[in-house]
Amino acid sequence: GSGKSSVCEATATLLLEAGLSVRIVKFRLRRPNADAESRYEAELAKRSLDLAVYARAALIGVETFRMTMETVVPDRLGVDVVLSDRYTEGALCYLRARRLPDGFVSWLPNVVPRPDITILIDLPVEVSVQRLRVLGEDPDEAFLSRVRSELLSWQETERPRPILVDGTAPLKDVAKTVEAAILDLIPDERRGRVTCE
Repeated sequence: GSGKSSVCEATATLLLEAGLSVRIVKFRLRRPNADAESRYEAELAKRSLDLAVYARAALIGVETFRMTMETVVPDRLGVDVVLSDRYTEGALCYLRARRLPDGFVSWLPNVVPRPDITILIDLPVEVSVQRLRVLGEDPDEAFLSRVRSELLSWQETERPRPILVDGTAPLKDVAKTVEAAILDLIPDERRGRVTCE
């Protein structure tokens, strides 16, 4: 509901216009067949509710690791900027919002490459709910509130601190803010590569 994919696309356009090569990576976790997943979760729930939560977290952690190693790492070698609509820390905040005990998948950020810059697009939960409803989704407002709280808490403690951007601003303004933050990292001679989450 924050417009991550739209911001990635708009920022990529601006960076291309500035003469940089850009690759967008959209994280989409592979999910097993919904029927099989339901049966699996039901079976785990019979044994232990905690086990079901841990199993889901482990699957998300492993899948995030796989996507990072298969898409972000190779792309980093061939373009000036890799833009990703989400990355490991965002996935962890979602898991914590699902009330996963801290530390269970905290290994994830330590085994994948860290982005050079992280942008957190923030907006009130009510705005996110409205946007998701326009897309035909039925969002869980309490869950989205927990996600936002986790993301803002992480933003306050992470070093270097992720850049907080107002997601209620017009798309072109958000994209220009993100572009400016990325361009600050790229010297005119374009040495090195930059990844942005």
